[in-house]
Amino acid sequence: VAAVGASYLWLAAARAPGGGLFTALAGSLGEPGLRPALALGADIVGVRGAACDGGRTGHVSVACVAALSALVAAAVA
Repeated sequence: VAAVGASYLWLAAARAPGGGLFTALAGSLGEPGLRPALALGADIVGVRGAACDGGRTGHVSVACVAALSALVAAAVA
């Protein structure tokens, strides 16, 4: 969100469904970045590093995935 600005992302996310498109956001979307991405209305979020022990080059962690899943569930409830 910080890289391109929230207003640009809001506009792109708002226009995507009208064009039959999904909105996907990724790039350092750990816990702090996941909430704004979901608030922008992203249909898909990329969380590779946040889902792994040791970051993006680590192994997928059940605990990390569970924590991310809980954040998404709370955001869309």
